Amino acid sequence: MREIESGIFKILSIEMKKFNFEQNKVTKINIDNVKSIQCKNKIGAIAKKQDSKEKDQFLIQLDFDIQAHIANNDVYNISTSILSLIEFENKNKENELFLNNAVAIMFSYLRPMIAQITMLSGFPPYHLQPVSFEQFKVDIINNN
Repeated sequence: MREIESGIFKILSIEMKKFNFEQNKVTKINIDNVKSIQCKNKIGAIAKKQDSKEKDQFLIQLDFDIQAHIANNDVYNISTSILSLIEFENKNKENELFLNNAVAIMFSYLRPMIAQITMLSGFPPYHLQPVSFEQFKVDIINNN
């Protein structure tokens, strides 16, 4: 087994900060006959480095918004925010490059929640497609 010097982190906490589901009135469409809903997704993440003398810690906020449409009519909007505190094994400037991996884990918590909420609201479940976070950019807010 090889030893990894940087990029190893653990999740200290993860919590849902906000989950808003807003259903819009759709009067001309029978939702029971709808086979697919077109959705536009927006995703963003910010991280704030926490004060720690021994290890790098970041508080990450993942924001995700969905706007669902049927035949150019707004059907529902979902707006979510998830917070997570992560801690790296050591202090290293390169740790910031691995924040997208933490966001990918946070996103995996969100996927089943979206499917369940949309299904419980009477719509077909919306299954978020897996996302590659390899090139994803987390905006870092400095304390200074």
